[in-house]
Amino acid sequence: MVPSSLLTMILALFLSLSAVSRSMAEADLSGSGSNEKESLLALLPKKEEIPEIKESSVPEFYGPQNLFDYINGEAETYLDYGFNLLLTREYLDKEGSIITIEIYRMKSPLHGFGIYAAERTPDDKVVDIGTQGIQGGNIVAFWKGGYYCKILFHRMSPGLDSVLLKTARLIAGKIEGDYSLPELFSVFPEKHRVKGSERFIPRNFQGQPYLRNGYRVDYEREGKRFQVFLVHPGSMEAAKETYLKYQEFLRTEHANPSRIESGEYEMARVPGEQEKLLFRYGTFWGGVLGEKDFSAAERIVQKMVEKLKPRN
Repeated sequence: MVPSSLLTMILALFLSLSAVSRSMAEADLSGSGSNEKESLLALLPKKEEIPEIKESSVPEFYGPQNLFDYINGEAETYLDYGFNLLLTREYLDKEGSIITIEIYRMKSPLHGFGIYAAERTPDDKVVDIGTQGIQGGNIVAFWKGGYYCKILFHRMSPGLDSVLLKTARLIAGKIEGDYSLPELFSVFPEKHRVKGSERFIPRNFQGQPYLRNGYRVDYEREGKRFQVFLVHPGSMEAAKETYLKYQEFLRTEHANPSRIESGEYEMARVPGEQEKLLFRYGTFWGGVLGEKDFSAAERIVQKMVEKLKPRN
């Protein structure tokens, strides 16, 4: 039998280590800056602004080092998208339904869009909130600038739908500035574009760890889907290196890229079940995936290169 004095010492040591762990976490979170926390708190609805709901918990903050405590299964994705700080708080409506507000501060407006686009689904209803917003399942969400906001409910009650939208619009209205879809998406063709399919993927683009800052859009023509993508490695040297490295990867997958002479930019055709046409121009490279009509794919590349010229 373990002596009671020893048990007391073990318990005291455990409590001491727990306190140290908590204080370290708080110290790390304070690195996010009290001003940043205050700016997030200012976005939350006040009692007089949304009288239909009332606070039922204290505000909680999470940073990169402890986000796993809140969203364990999704934290890695948020970190990939430049997550900085999360504020979350619970509310109750007049019927006792629990409402959770989550406001994520991301690295930049581009990353705010990126995580929003990563989580939306084709079944979501588009709503006019923030820069872009959606409503689906048990959630209303939007992005604006470097902020991504989600309002979740656990049980729908009469009138809650309008309260959720009202709350989301209030929060969005408190975020200063006017924002739009990231500028590089204007390089992509508008014709046959699948609405709401734009994606920005900052890491592991196309499943390759060396590919960063990838843009992707889905298309549909005559019932057939294909995809167009663009990568911006940041320099001409990095663009050339990753362009060739991706082709080497394709060769390991038993594909055979063949160079096509095209004058002021490089192109490579990759025949196969999923036809690919790759191109590189200046500090950018990209491709058309799954478009069986080579001439149509080539026209897409030509139009994109024309729009990329002022950006090099």
